[in-house]
Amino acid sequence: QMADTSTFEEMDEGYHHTTKYSWIRDYYGHWRYELGEETTEYVKMDQPRSCSYQKWNDITKKYETVALGNSSSPKNAKPGVELRGITLRQLRAIMANIKRRCATEIWVDYKGEKLDPKKVNLYDADRYVI
Repeated sequence: QMADTSTFEEMDEGYHHTTKYSWIRDYYGHWRYELGEETTEYVKMDQPRSCSYQKWNDITKKYETVALGNSSSPKNAKPGVELRGITLRQLRAIMANIKRRCATEIWVDYKGEKLDPKKVNLYDADRYVI
């Protein structure tokens, strides 16, 4: 029944994310996360996004970007569910969905008490979203 009435556009299309933190490059060219003015951006979930991390190179004394997902495995090879993680971007999409739906659909916890979107836990999210 829930699948007939619920929508999941935050995970399929996108959502608005508001934060007061941003990446700032310092005098030496290093990046750091810093508290600043509040900004809102639209995160598009229907677009592929490359993933990477920064790795320090002791020889060049610089950070190098290492791309993730460039596997030599066949395209149809999928790891077991226990090895598939969730990104922060995906987690924020779930939270945006919870904020939008919880109060309007009058979600309740295991005791039958009305849920506040700020108090939804993983068990509640599993019941209503996942």
